[in-house]
Amino acid sequence: MGHRAARFALRVLSPLGDADPAGDLATVREVHAAALAAVEPWRIGRSVNFLLGEHRGRTDAAAVAGSTHGSATRARLAELRAAHDPENVFRFHPYAG
Repeated sequence: MGHRAARFALRVLSPLGDADPAGDLATVREVHAAALAAVEPWRIGRSVNFLLGEHRGRTDAAAVAGSTHGSATRARLAELRAAHDPENVFRFHPYAG
């Protein structure tokens, strides 16, 4: 569990409409990026528990994945994935290892 030292958790949730979900998703990501940028000086990372939705194909996927755990933890998770999930069954975590 990364970032246990955080005093607060900020979650920004936005529903998508039915008429244009792809367009809505682009708008939501822009709004979320602006909200996160506003609190950047105080951020220590992201909680993987609050990363919702698809992350593959995102231009910021590597940054999102890198913000969930420290480098030592990411390395250990990659080792565990290689040992226990070589077929990538649990591929939905944004960090692909």
